[in-house]
Parts: sequence; structure tokens; C-alpha cells
Amino acid sequence: MGAMVFGRVQQERIALNESSFWFGQPHDYDNPEANKYFAQIRDLAFAGKFQEAEKAEFSLKAGQTIRLNGELAASILQEPRL
Repeated sequence: MGAMVFGRVQQERIALNESSFWFGQPHDYDNPEANKYFAQIRDLAFAGKFQEAEKAEFSLKAGQTIRLNGELAASILQEPRL
């Protein structure tokens, strides 16, 4: 389960999500080969070569299914005294 918090002190919006709700089962997105490229991508980013780092990172995801989820639920918390 994941949550994203938006807002300010007076009003917060909390959006909840859980991928198995949308797709019926959990899925492992980890690429076991990714650790081989981490140092290269990190070094490119630290050298300010962000586009090259992004291309290298994106190539690790080639062939993987990327699932986009909608919100499962949202809640708004409001402080009435502020």
C-alpha cells in the first residue's frame, strides 16, 4: 500500500493506492540485473549528465510492463481553527 500527501497546514489530502486492487495480484517489478548498472547511473547523475543517466535507467526497464494505478481512496483532513 502506498500513500501520497498533498496540501498545506490548514488542509491535507491523503491519496491511498494498492496495486493488487487494480490488477488482482501483487507483482514484483524488481530487475535482478539493475544492481550491475547502479554505479554507472549514479556517476552519470553526479557528473550532471542527467539525460544519459535517464537513458541508462530507462534501458533497464525495457520489456517490462509498467502499470499505472488510479487512486484507491482519498481523504481530506482540515484544521478548522486555522
